[in-house]
Amino acid sequence: MSLTVINSNWTGAGPRYTLSANETVFIGSDLSLISTGDYVLDSSASNTAALVSSGTTLYANNAAIRFGSTAASNSSLEIEQGAVVSSAFYAVLMAGNNFNLENAGQISGVTFGIITQMDNATNTARIVNSGQIVGGSNGIINNSIDSGTITLSNTGLIWGGDFSLESAANTNLPHHKPGGHARRGSAWQSGGSGRQRWR
Repeated sequence: MSLTVINSNWTGAGPRYTLSANETVFIGSDLSLISTGDYVLDSSASNTAALVSSGTTLYANNAAIRFGSTAASNSSLEIEQGAVVSSAFYAVLMAGNNFNLENAGQISGVTFGIITQMDNATNTARIVNSGQIVGGSNGIINNSIDSGTITLSNTGLIWGGDFSLESAANTNLPHHKPGGHARRGSAWQSGGSGRQRWR
């Protein structure tokens, strides 16, 4: 994979960077990247990765980070402790098969913290949260027609003004109310160490 390093502050219409296939973007520490337009990072390609280092802030009007193609696969995003990724709409979009998101920082959107999208029931993905994921409506919303399986391991906070976890397309997926307990059904599986899967 090719490597691109971002190590300076930036404000502009955006995106600040668009990832190509087989590319990794490393965003250094203690930076401010602000998009007055839609995105800071954008990609529709497969085999991409991004790391947001501690102390860095990303903000955009639409989505700070958008890995937005359901045809893509193997996208990875890591947000370190002390990093802040936020937006006036949704902070992060992760789409496609076999994506991996690890958050130890703060992800927050005025409406959604994270949106996930898949287009095949055989798709799988993984979210590991030890930080904060917050949305005015939903912490995480699965916006998939055919939702696949996402494995969630949470030792941090996931909070939404309406629901912490919600599926917009699959009515079999339970809502997880803030401060409450997930209603478990055939589409909701819970394991040890805070690990949960939803389909």
